[in-house]
Amino acid sequence: MSCWTTNQKKKNKVAESTNKSLSELIAEYQPRLKTFIRQRVSNKEDAEDILQDVFYQLVKTAENILNPIEQVSAWLQGGSEYDYQSWNKKT
Repeated sequence: MSCWTTNQKKKNKVAESTNKSLSELIAEYQPRLKTFIRQRVSNKEDAEDILQDVFYQLVKTAENILNPIEQVSAWLQGGSEYDYQSWNKKT
């Protein structure tokens, strides 16, 4: 098995239960999460940074084959809330 195939399988673990690729998941959840974050953060750039971090964590978690995400929607919502709380403590 090639290295690329192994990495692709790891990334697909996140989307396994929904049969969607990471890019499809991001496209699907980005508008909803963006709205969620923008309701809490008045600065557009800060909201974009938080959203970007949530999706970075999604990709990073997808690479961990031992810890697959089974409920992507709940994971993303929780990650958004956590990142917002972390950002809010810094400001």
